[in-house]
Amino acid sequence: MDFFPYTPRRYQPEVMGKLKRAMEANMTFCLQAPTGFGKTTVVLSTILKLGHPLIWVSRTGNTTDRPVQELKIINEKTNSNFFGMSFRGKTDMCPLTRTQRIFDRHSLHHLCKKCDFEDAPESFNPNYPMTFSEIYKMATQRGWCPYKLQKFLAKKANLVSMSYNYVFSEHLSMLSNMLPLEKYILVVDEAHNLQKTTSNLNSEQLTLTSLQRAVKEAESIDKDFAQVIDAVDGHVAWVRQERHIDAKKFMEKIGITPQLIGRGYDLSEEIYKRQMERHRPLGSYIRSFSKFFDKALSVAGTKGTAFIESPEGLELFDMRSAEILKGIWGNFHNVILVSGTLKPMKAFTETVGLGRHVSEEIPSFTSNVFSFVTHGVTTRGMNIGKSSLDRYRMLIHNFFSYPGNIAVFNASYRIQSELESFFKEAAKLHKKKLFVEDRSLRGNEAADFLEDFKSGRGHVLIAPMGGRFGEGVDFPGTSLEGIMLIGVPFDRLSLKTKLQNRYYEQLYGRKGRDYAYVIPAFRRASQAVGRAIRAPEDFGFFVLADERYAQPAHFDMLPDYIQRNSRDIHYSNFPLVMRSFF
Repeated sequence: MDFFPYTPRRYQPEVMGKLKRAMEANMTFCLQAPTGFGKTTVVLSTILKLGHPLIWVSRTGNTTDRPVQELKIINEKTNSNFFGMSFRGKTDMCPLTRTQRIFDRHSLHHLCKKCDFEDAPESFNPNYPMTFSEIYKMATQRGWCPYKLQKFLAKKANLVSMSYNYVFSEHLSMLSNMLPLEKYILVVDEAHNLQKTTSNLNSEQLTLTSLQRAVKEAESIDKDFAQVIDAVDGHVAWVRQERHIDAKKFMEKIGITPQLIGRGYDLSEEIYKRQMERHRPLGSYIRSFSKFFDKALSVAGTKGTAFIESPEGLELFDMRSAEILKGIWGNFHNVILVSGTLKPMKAFTETVGLGRHVSEEIPSFTSNVFSFVTHGVTTRGMNIGKSSLDRYRMLIHNFFSYPGNIAVFNASYRIQSELESFFKEAAKLHKKKLFVEDRSLRGNEAADFLEDFKSGRGHVLIAPMGGRFGEGVDFPGTSLEGIMLIGVPFDRLSLKTKLQNRYYEQLYGRKGRDYAYVIPAFRRASQAVGRAIRAPEDFGFFVLADERYAQPAHFDMLPDYIQRNSRDIHYSNFPLVMRSFF
């Protein structure tokens, strides 16, 4: 434990020993451990001792600084000088994007042609961990290109922290050109997201709006090409419902060939040049068109992919998470997967394509928890009926009497919208301030929203499970104590959901629907309730307001602290519960 910077707590030495033995035996390691266990420090200190460099990946770019900050503490407490860094894409690291608007990442290489920033000298060798923002600031002050500096420093780093995009998408080839991946141990944080994230990163969309803009763009440079795009646009304009269609037949009908796709890429380069000359925002809808059909042609007829038309546009839906991930793991020296919600472990390891592996599940330490599963209410079905709405109204009004900060996590934005008037009524009655998540929240606005919520008392967060605030967000101490879950966050039974269920049933048999549809929903629910438990001493008051949570198979997928401290109640008795507690 040479590089462990704290006094070891329960289970930490055992996990570090098992992790070390797994790495020495060249076996993938899966760790499920509760928030507050110290997963980041346990993994970092163990692998640093073994002498391997790490690539640490997180779901979003906003969380990539966390392991770097922990590495700073390791250096300080153990008198070490490991170098680590968080890595961002060129959009974030190019100073010219501050003045030149872009809407197409591929166009960035054109900005490099007019860049006056220099390369960092080969002798530059920092001996302290740096976040991407610290790298950016230092580079611009010295007249160096921040993005090139990042790539230069990554080769020297013991730890490189980045988003999923660089490993689980086409960007892996860029990463393999930059670093000898076979020497690196890959750490996947919040690994319960892998199944869906891999599918999203390897799918493509071509919206009706993009098609219309591509037509306009092509008319200025190649009218024949514009007619092809216009034919696709005209087809989509007549689509009234989602349909799974044959990609090759569609492309043959329209006249989309490999030669035409290549022509589209050439035209987009000409578009970029014109935009640079005229100081216009950089981006090409022709390139988006060509890239979409290039990908569609490459996977047409492949099992686990679907070409879908809808009134919104066209989509190439890739469901092959296990197959894609299995091909990725072999690029690295070894792999470590960590999360607080991996169970059922067998389902997780199968759906992310693992071979030989060791798994470890650490129980939660918290005991200061009260949990209630309410019978007689459910959001099952397309709409909530009037009698169920009345019942949820009563539950919401009573839950809002909780004296501290609380959250209501809903199964979907649709459910949230149906209950919106009840949230407003209850907030007014109990003098609470509402914080309602909507799809438009982005970046700094979302961060400010979150800090405002945590800074006061009597605040109520309304958000969907699986949304921005339903996982990956810390609410320490008393900033969030009570949580109500309304409904179960199953995916909407769209064509894509049905296709994925069918594909998983072909892969995994009778358990396929559970792997594709049921288990991911209860992982999202488990993540949501976990927002209130960030340390062993935290207090949590939970109301699972849907009787489906009481079904034994579903209940077994919930966190152990819910299972140990849960009571079933009829919804009509909930006012008595609130009066007895508060």
